[in-house]
Amino acid sequence: KKKGSDMAQVKKQLVTKLGASKRLIKEIDYYGKEVVAQEKVVEKMKAEGKDPYDIKQQEGVLEESKSMIPDSQRRSRASLVDLRDFLNTHSSDEEFTQLPEYTEAR
Repeated sequence: KKKGSDMAQVKKQLVTKLGASKRLIKEIDYYGKEVVAQEKVVEKMKAEGKDPYDIKQQEGVLEESKSMIPDSQRRSRASLVDLRDFLNTHSSDEEFTQLPEYTEAR
């Protein structure tokens, strides 16, 4: 009986680690798309001769989005390393390797 509750705990940890990794990958994608969209906004404002102050504000938004990418990448790498180490730690357990989440994480 103890083995089953241990596996439930391990599965819960796997689901959490997998979810965190997936979320961080989506976050990187989101910021990348936001940067592209914001670059278009700034270029359009410049082309239309908008107020320099407003352009500067939008450039600030663009720089903020750009600055988020390296942090998200760093956190994503750390999360993926943690997930890989977790998988390796438990990979000798056949019950663990039969979990759908294990297959997805691999």
